[in-house]
Amino acid sequence: MKPRKPSLPDAQPVQLAPLVPPTCRPPGRSSGTEVSSQVDTGTLEEALASWLAAYSRLVIAGVGNSLRSDDGLGVEVVARLAGKVPQNTLVVDCGTVPESYLGPIRRFRPSHILIIDAADIESYPGSIKLVLPEQIVGLILSTHNLPMSVLSDYMREQTRAKIAFLVIQPKNTEFGEGLSPEVEDAVKRVTELVRVLLAKDQSAD
Repeated sequence: MKPRKPSLPDAQPVQLAPLVPPTCRPPGRSSGTEVSSQVDTGTLEEALASWLAAYSRLVIAGVGNSLRSDDGLGVEVVARLAGKVPQNTLVVDCGTVPESYLGPIRRFRPSHILIIDAADIESYPGSIKLVLPEQIVGLILSTHNLPMSVLSDYMREQTRAKIAFLVIQPKNTEFGEGLSPEVEDAVKRVTELVRVLLAKDQSAD
């Protein structure tokens, strides 16, 4: 008689990128604001603008491993934003150890921290979501040291800043350099969206 296989726990609303994700999947039911590569970014822009409302000092932290293809999308976004943000914004390439950069982040005294990373959001490659800390309880990073929920709580405790994650569905996180075409397009849109929103805020002042 064969032993019964243990039942699997219910899936979390959002799961971070596995080492070998599917090449494509239809949108799943998950929380947050989602934009596929074929959908207008207006809703995402509204959500991000609302979250940034009344910010005084912003940290943009790019997280990921550039040696695992699309997993490096977060560090690619911050690399493209470097030198193109206002003085009240700090851009940080955190690699796979964002907790190691807490010192300079805390010294900057941010009111808001935006963490950009790859995540499996059960959608098409290149889909984008703005995810708040309460939507990621139990979320586990596949190539990083701390679960996303732990990282969020730790940063919030140490800085008292508002935290949000801007995540993109990867297509490939196997070893290799360079982004997939779908993720490259999403990285361009996220970089431009963040740059434009911050520029608008500065002109409003």
